Amino acid sequence: MDESAPSGGAFRHVRFAGRPTNAVSRSQHRAKSRSPVALRPSERPGQFISWVLERAGLAVENYRGEPLGRRLSPCLRALHAHTEAQARQTLEQRPDLLPTAISTLLIGVTDFFRDEPVFEALRTDVLPQWAHRSGPLRIWSAGCSNGAELYSLAILLAEAGLLEGSFLLGSDCRPDAVAHAQAGVYKSHDLRKIATSNRHRYFEEVGGLWRPIEPVRQHVHWRVSDLARHVEKGPWDMILWRNMAIYLTVEAAQSIWQGLAGALSPEGVLVVGKAERPPAELSLICASRCLYHAGPAGVVAVAGSRPRPTKHRGHRASETSV
Repeated sequence: MDESAPSGGAFRHVRFAGRPTNAVSRSQHRAKSRSPVALRPSERPGQFISWVLERAGLAVENYRGEPLGRRLSPCLRALHAHTEAQARQTLEQRPDLLPTAISTLLIGVTDFFRDEPVFEALRTDVLPQWAHRSGPLRIWSAGCSNGAELYSLAILLAEAGLLEGSFLLGSDCRPDAVAHAQAGVYKSHDLRKIATSNRHRYFEEVGGLWRPIEPVRQHVHWRVSDLARHVEKGPWDMILWRNMAIYLTVEAAQSIWQGLAGALSPEGVLVVGKAERPPAELSLICASRCLYHAGPAGVVAVAGSRPRPTKHRGHRASETSV
């Protein structure tokens, strides 16, 4: 492993708001899901939004109208249009603005080490169990947005001495988001949760911006892909799909959950959003808040603690890309 990516506790500077809930065994807790609700015609995307999705090659029938409708006004502003008709005319004349429209509708909220207790649980509870693995790790961030989430995980792997040989993939249906992730350049504010010493250890300054160093970047790969139509071929040791089901119909979301569960390795980990629950019929095991396991070894107990059933609190799903 490159000397610029040392292992061992360099993220102790991160102050977390709380400690992840202790893990539970298969017999103690099963994933829960809400009962499917049929989508009413009034909940389908409106005419302009449907047209934009179709122009982008996305399946309109997979999306709910309500969350996308809340993004209509920002989309019109981004296109400097006052009406939907004017926005459509603009896109017909300037098809290069289509990615702008899609990114505004399917807004990608992401950050380095966003939802820090989740990354703390990965660092302290999951990665130590992988320390004695013989093969490389395969990790997929589905809906990767600008790549901050996947680079955060790459840094955790480097800290644990697990990055060498690993394959990390980020995919998103928005070409401009993937282009940003591939460029891998970020403002200083984007790295605010990373201590100055680690910023210089894992990033290099490029024209006033910051980019992950080559020993980190060489393990991370990017792809434009619509998750509603294509699940990346597994098996994956970890899949991150966070805060995206809000945009999808029940049927589309359940299809994706099934695809993700089927793509996990026998003891793989699925990382989800605060308010998300995989369908119960998938029999995924909730190990701690936002972390689900696929296999019989799905117990990730905090050292020195006694496992207890996970209690989920209600959270509103954050908006991000699909």
